[in-house]
Amino acid sequence: MLLYAKQSFRASPRQLARSLRSRIAEQPLPNLAEARQWLIALGQIEQAVLDSGLSNGEQASAATLMAADLFLEVRSGSSSGTRAAVTELVRKLSILESGLVDQELEFRIPEGFAWYALYPDSYAQTSERWSLRFEPAEIDVCVIGLRSIGTTLAAVVAQALRRRGFRIANCLTLRPSGVSPFRYVDFHGFSPASQNIIVDEGPGVSGASMVAVARALRDAGARPDSIHFFAGHAYGPGPAVGPEAKTWWQEDRIWTTSLDDTFLGGKLLPDALASAAEDYTGERAMGAAEPLGTQGWQALADLRAWPRAVAPIIETPKKFVRLRSGHNVVLKFAGMDLTGQQFWESQANARLLTDRAAVSPLGCHQGWLVLPWIDGERLSAADAHSQFITEYLGPWIAAVSTRKLHPDEIRAGIHRVADALSAWATRQEAFPASAIEGMTEQVLGEVGTASQPCYGDGRLAPHEWIREPSGTIRAVDFGAHDRDHTWVGPQPIVWDLVGAEVEWGLDPVRAGELRSNVQSLTGYSCSERTRAFYMAGYCAFRAAAAHYSATMKNEAAFRDHLLEAERYYEQRLKSTLAFLTTDVRAA
Repeated sequence: MLLYAKQSFRASPRQLARSLRSRIAEQPLPNLAEARQWLIALGQIEQAVLDSGLSNGEQASAATLMAADLFLEVRSGSSSGTRAAVTELVRKLSILESGLVDQELEFRIPEGFAWYALYPDSYAQTSERWSLRFEPAEIDVCVIGLRSIGTTLAAVVAQALRRRGFRIANCLTLRPSGVSPFRYVDFHGFSPASQNIIVDEGPGVSGASMVAVARALRDAGARPDSIHFFAGHAYGPGPAVGPEAKTWWQEDRIWTTSLDDTFLGGKLLPDALASAAEDYTGERAMGAAEPLGTQGWQALADLRAWPRAVAPIIETPKKFVRLRSGHNVVLKFAGMDLTGQQFWESQANARLLTDRAAVSPLGCHQGWLVLPWIDGERLSAADAHSQFITEYLGPWIAAVSTRKLHPDEIRAGIHRVADALSAWATRQEAFPASAIEGMTEQVLGEVGTASQPCYGDGRLAPHEWIREPSGTIRAVDFGAHDRDHTWVGPQPIVWDLVGAEVEWGLDPVRAGELRSNVQSLTGYSCSERTRAFYMAGYCAFRAAAAHYSATMKNEAAFRDHLLEAERYYEQRLKSTLAFLTTDVRAA
């Protein structure tokens, strides 16, 4: 079953470097969040240049190292050093820009920075703590980052250690070859240092990428006890870890700093977020920000049972701040990269956030959206009457669909749906691959050359709507789901239409009312075959989310609930595919 996908975009590195240089030149004294965004952006440019094999790799790496030094200077609070670092970064960017060409390259989205609240600040702290074990004069250090995110993280680690007097023999990034768990690295005569640090956001389900580098270092002559893993968490690899990987993932080799132990601007993250809540509300917090997991959210929402469309594995981190006034604030991680920040800045200025159904963010702090917690009654499927559909649900789906999809984007989305359906159908003898291919070709044939509105919510289940004591109905947790870590990506507005139909359990009459309402507001319509195709894709996505969420939960009752949700989505998927298969045969 497919759930996640690598996300990327194509752009000219020269144009991105020029745009970033202009932005940097305008701010000789950046704050910590801005310096962090510059660092992440330079790491993305370096990744694209190195992966493409261009000759500007050394210049790109030098610019990232300089951005890391600037970030650490801002983090230290030195204004005089910051001005000099900004000047030097602009100079290195100018050199890089002049050597680049205007061809488009693929830029990977760094997953930890975009979706999982992984801070380069944490790796700076890890480096500082690791450095206490050694005397700088007695060792040299090799830092190896795993691309994509390793371009940024390795630069931070190397520069943090340089600031503590260590000699960095080498700082490089690479991509292990092969398929997990059988990954490998060929150093081509590389000589390890007396201490070697491998840097990544993992480990993932197998831990194989970092182990591949460790194995290559050992084969090149490094002592196993000189090899250290700077990781994103201390839990070790997931269920796909092999016996050899287990021997490498020993506790004394792993170095990490947890999110809540990370300092942002001189405060631990929970305290920094509580201060942000105070700044944006003008009210005093009762304490530090608290984790807001699924069960904590359920208690705050006063829900006796978990809604069907709850899948913790696809949720971004959230925190909760209690205010002395009795009001509360939710902080939702929205990404630290420039593209994520620009998305939310555009949303904050959009008309839809002044709509009566919207919950407008109070602001954004260090990558976290600050949102008021809305008290009230969560809606249920029983509320899906005609008035709600025509006054709220339909207008909302239309209002949040603020951008247009190019036909190429639509076709790419159709192929992603087809891949998800094929992955699911491999377990179902009744749905051969040829049937999936046939229905996909039919839907592709209906795309045409016109643009279509992109869906704008993606979380339309009843519990995502709240009726306040005043009677006002508001939608929560919307936006940016077309740019998350899952395979869904940008899809036409029909994605929200079928999502609403599935989650609200709309009968044919109510579903028709919703489609008619959205068509009258947007002009969008599609065939019954296309609608069914996207409905099958939506159910495949939701079944996978429920399935993998269940594998991550130890609490029996919640796990059983998730498995029941998986069965519901699979049943809808089967019936929809049966219709599509019949349609293909008829055609």
